[in-house]
Amino acid sequence: MMKFSRIIALLTISIIAAGCAQEVDEPLPEPQPARKAISCGISGVAGLSSRTLVTNANLQTLCAAGTGTESIGVWGEFVNAGTRTKIFNAEPLTYGPKAQDTNPYNQWNYQSETRYWNSGMLYDFRACFPQDLMTNLMEQMDATNFQGPINTKNTQDDILVGATQVNTQTSPLPDVVNIELQHIFAAIRFQVKAAEGYTPSADEGAVACWLQNQGTTDDLFSRAGYLLHTGNETSEIHWTPYASVFEELYRWEYPTGVHFDDDDEPHSLYVPNGTNEGELYTRNDSWIMVIPQTVKDGSLKFFYKMKHTADKVFSVTIPAITYQPGVQYNYILEIRGASATISLTIQDWNKLDASYDVEL
Repeated sequence: MMKFSRIIALLTISIIAAGCAQEVDEPLPEPQPARKAISCGISGVAGLSSRTLVTNANLQTLCAAGTGTESIGVWGEFVNAGTRTKIFNAEPLTYGPKAQDTNPYNQWNYQSETRYWNSGMLYDFRACFPQDLMTNLMEQMDATNFQGPINTKNTQDDILVGATQVNTQTSPLPDVVNIELQHIFAAIRFQVKAAEGYTPSADEGAVACWLQNQGTTDDLFSRAGYLLHTGNETSEIHWTPYASVFEELYRWEYPTGVHFDDDDEPHSLYVPNGTNEGELYTRNDSWIMVIPQTVKDGSLKFFYKMKHTADKVFSVTIPAITYQPGVQYNYILEIRGASATISLTIQDWNKLDASYDVEL
């Protein structure tokens, strides 16, 4: 009996030992890698402090969640074995907190479900601002291109576009997708000042102005054109101007007159004028949005009227130039009585001011 008990005890110890050995030998489960959310850096552009020209600072205000009137629209696709799959389709991006999965980098958010990266894919992203306006203007919008007609006679908003490409086949999953927004228009401004040595009279002020083509061909300056925004590795803005018109372009009136004296300071035309003609062209700190294009020598004139000369019309010829998207052209008229000379200053409009990380 004692021998039998000893055998049972030995068997029990063996079973327990075997059980312990089995638990020790079991491999621990591998930790699952956390999925990586797609984040995008929206680079704002430098502009002027106005309600229409877009700067980094007022981009946040214009797109503020709940209180803003605008949004950035985002399109995104990835390519796998030749097949394109949409991940963003006109996704509104606003500035403000999100109820769940809020952006850990800053306040740029969208309200739909979080998207995540897939390795081994080629991603295309495209964005625009303001989203609603561009949606109404464009004929086609996706991650590969925007295209459609725009007429600056009635569209003077500062429109921005941008695109980029991310290759997760050859590179690690990025922390941020950086989309640089660019102005699609060129911007022109007209200012007046007294010529050196000239003292204008007290009632000498500009009360109206406009541009007008000179000639009869249809390849002169045009205020309308067809936009094609392509490129993914680099953003490309292409314009095809429409046929020219020969009426007064961007006409503006200001009955009280923009006065100038001999202080050598230029004074801007296209200042706010209430309900007078051309009010639309006063909304951008006196800058006018124009279609990028080439102006032939002698084909375009700037006309203006002065308060003290009643209905007499004066003019200066715009020198030959090629207007580029994202560039500002500031014309200064130096007036001496009935004559004037024109000078031009050109400055880059697409200078980056800051960059925001935006989790899409």
